[in-house]
Amino acid sequence: MKEKDIIKKLRDDKEYYEGEGKKYFSASGLKTLLNEPGEYGKKTKETEDLVLGSYFHTCVLEPHKKKNYPIWTDTEIRSKAYKEHIATLGKDWIMKQSDADKVHGWVEHLNKVTDLSKVVNDKNSLVEEPTIKKIKINGKEYYFKGKADLIIKDQIIIDLKTTNDKNIDLFLHNAKYNWHYDLQAFIYNQLWNLPVKLIAFCKQPFETHDGTIYHKVYECEVTKRTALIGEEKLINAINIFEDWYGENKTMSINETIKKPF
Repeated sequence: MKEKDIIKKLRDDKEYYEGEGKKYFSASGLKTLLNEPGEYGKKTKETEDLVLGSYFHTCVLEPHKKKNYPIWTDTEIRSKAYKEHIATLGKDWIMKQSDADKVHGWVEHLNKVTDLSKVVNDKNSLVEEPTIKKIKINGKEYYFKGKADLIIKDQIIIDLKTTNDKNIDLFLHNAKYNWHYDLQAFIYNQLWNLPVKLIAFCKQPFETHDGTIYHKVYECEVTKRTALIGEEKLINAINIFEDWYGENKTMSINETIKKPF
């Protein structure tokens, strides 16, 4: 299959995450390798934070897909009926109506303090744009996939995040050391040959002296220095992959892990 046909196929979310897309390395997969190699390739559990973050993404970038998110209309989520309902849906957690309403409020605030809505609807912008490309690492080529949240054509990639971090410095710390957004940025640099900007919405509410509730939004352009750190992580993650899952793997879940201290 030609690359352009694969990319067209990957526009379908199911193909990207569960079908054709499983053939390619991704930023999320490499983050798992860095944090817990034994979990690589496993399905991520749908936690409250993940579901709300995903719904926020959808409301901002692809509001026509909001209907794909089931909502529990009862107020009680500890009931047997709720547990049976999510089991029937094959879900780990679903939103209540109050959760959905809360996210809608986040979107309203984001659109109030940024021009992101205008950019999303601009005819020159690409939304949830997939691609694939080979990246050479340690002299060997590996096929990667990526799906950019928003591309301002031929200018920059915007990656939308949610966070609980109450100040931008804490967010940047966690972005680098916990979430490995530098790794993702480097991969996106390679896939599209464009710089990356993070726009992170703080889910934690703040209150002014007069009682007005508001949220912080952080805008962070990824520097070349940060991207280079991401490149180092990419090499490390691929080395871990080869050790655990490559043809000449040296690691096993049934062995102790040895390293000098």
